[in-house]
Amino acid sequence: PIQGEGGYIVPPAEFVRFMRRLCDRYGIMLIFDEVQTGFGRTGKLFAQEHFGVRPDIFSAAKGIASGFPLSAVIGKKEIMEKWTPGAHGGTFGGNPVSCAAGLATLEVLQNGAIANCAKMGAYFKEKLFALQKKYPAIGDVRGLGLMLAVELVGEGKAPDKDLTNRVLAGCLRRGLLLLSCGCHKNVIRFIAPTIVSKAEIDRAVEILDATFAEETRNS
Repeated sequence: PIQGEGGYIVPPAEFVRFMRRLCDRYGIMLIFDEVQTGFGRTGKLFAQEHFGVRPDIFSAAKGIASGFPLSAVIGKKEIMEKWTPGAHGGTFGGNPVSCAAGLATLEVLQNGAIANCAKMGAYFKEKLFALQKKYPAIGDVRGLGLMLAVELVGEGKAPDKDLTNRVLAGCLRRGLLLLSCGCHKNVIRFIAPTIVSKAEIDRAVEILDATFAEETRNS
């Protein structure tokens, strides 16, 4: 329900609820992609919980097993029962090591990691807003939990891909690995581990601050 590669855009809750009503009206299945948003990253087990909307089907991967190759398609009983034997599976499906990692991940999440995502996400977002006040090139700060992003803009609020690339490179030189996203590749995303500490966030913000200071000095 939150755009990932599209730029970490969080839709209004009413929009998501409208989509549920629209799909119900016309008999359309509502499908959510929870690959990046799922398993605690947004401060809830699944991002859909923020909107109070249940999809008919949703996908999950990545955080499901803390990096081990595992994914899932979850849906309503009446839909999932339509699968015929052998229609959804493969030789490499259900790897036992990945499944064990998935169970261990759930245990960590249930023992405080989801709450940590919500708490540390709020702290990190506050720090990013402080950077935005300092650097006008940060046009927007957005996200939920630890799924956060800043959008970089230039003159007239135009997307600034060049600055984004320079900031990414500068952060990498200082030991902070980040990725861009968005249709203009001018959004820097932060999707920190669910167990990230306040000290680690502080260090990341220090690196961001130093990099923005260097790259926007003559702007």
